Amino acid sequence: MTWLPYRKITLYTTLTKQECAEALGKSILMRNPDAFSNVQTSDKKFIGRLHADGFQMRPAIKKRNTLLPLINGRFVSQATGTEITLKFKIPNFAAGFVAVWCGALLFAALTMALTALVEGESLPVEMFVPLAMLLGGIWLINGGFGAEFENAKSEIADLFKTTR
Repeated sequence: MTWLPYRKITLYTTLTKQECAEALGKSILMRNPDAFSNVQTSDKKFIGRLHADGFQMRPAIKKRNTLLPLINGRFVSQATGTEITLKFKIPNFAAGFVAVWCGALLFAALTMALTALVEGESLPVEMFVPLAMLLGGIWLINGGFGAEFENAKSEIADLFKTTR
């Protein structure tokens, strides 16, 4: 488990680099993938943009979800097809919010602990409340991201007809 979820995977397909770009072009709504609106407005499976050697996108869904992974992909031609390198991460706004939230909880716990130590008292039980909230939050963030990561990975594997 990490503080901020991030995954990197490599897929292989027998499709050429051009065929991969064409397949993705049919499934991607060309828009800024960093935009706040996650709500799907078309039948496309992804929202994002294509460029010469790859793409940047996120899944298009019919609900709001801040933990949808941003997916950066790169196509590399191989002798028998194409290697597709994918990097999944949470959006920058969500990462910033999580960093501030975790920092505030750590600050609260450390302040309680240091106050007790300076005053010569034992550690207060209340100190464990922000620590429990911190661990629970990290668990929820990783769990929510993990579920969306698996869904997106499956959609991408189907789209490119990957071999491994």
